[in-house]
Formats: sequence, structure tokens, C-alpha cells
Amino acid sequence: MNVYNGVLQWKETQVAKTDGRIKVDPDKASLSAYLGILGLTGLTGYLGLTEIGKPKKGETLLVSGAAGAVGSVVGQIGKILGLRVVGIAGTDEKIEMLKSEFGFDEAINYKTTENMTKAIASACPDGVKVSPAAD
Repeated sequence: MNVYNGVLQWKETQVAKTDGRIKVDPDKASLSAYLGILGLTGLTGYLGLTEIGKPKKGETLLVSGAAGAVGSVVGQIGKILGLRVVGIAGTDEKIEMLKSEFGFDEAINYKTTENMTKAIASACPDGVKVSPAAD
């Protein structure tokens, strides 16, 4: 079975040449992974953080929507890069998951926090310091 990944139009039936498409290998990763971490979700998180954020080891990264598809990827990549990672999510279950399963250093529940400015200052005592990309 040949399976290709590519940006195509939404249709019930799609015919496309394989030129410019990326062949995916179901023996290396599940096909569903190519829709998530190995697809646009993973690329968005990785490229957004590394190419736009250009973080430096030891900086603090604050991730809004941290329990979502892209946010969770950004946080985990941040940890791999040696950043202090603080996430923002909307339930206590998500807060626990960010810290226990995804390795975030701290997490803030925006729905139960009365003063987000104070909560962020407390979770990020050295400030949020992911450098902007240089042009």
C-alpha cells in the first residue's frame, strides 16, 4: 500500500500525482501519527517554536492552550530544548496531565485563577524569556 502525505483539497475523492508528496511508511509509525505529531500538528509546534521563537536553553516558555494538540507538542519540545515550560489550560485534569505526563514545570488553570497576571508572575519568577526571531 502506498500512502502519501500532502496538502490537498477537501474532497470525497482525490486524485493527485505523487510529485512533491511525502511518502509515509506505516512500518515506521502509525498512519494516524502522520496526521498528528509527524504531520501539521507536529510541524506547526516545532517550526513555530524553533524558527519563530528561537529559544535558548534555560529560558522560560509560556504555552497558552498547552493541553491542545499543538500546545502539548510545543511544551514537550521546549523541555527537550532545556527550557522551563509553563502551560495554561482550562481544567484541573489537564493541569495534572501537563505536569505528570508531558513534563511541564508548572501549569495554570485559567478558569479557576482569579488573577492571571499574578499567577503567571508566580509560575515564571524570572519572566517569560523566549527570544523573538531575528530578521
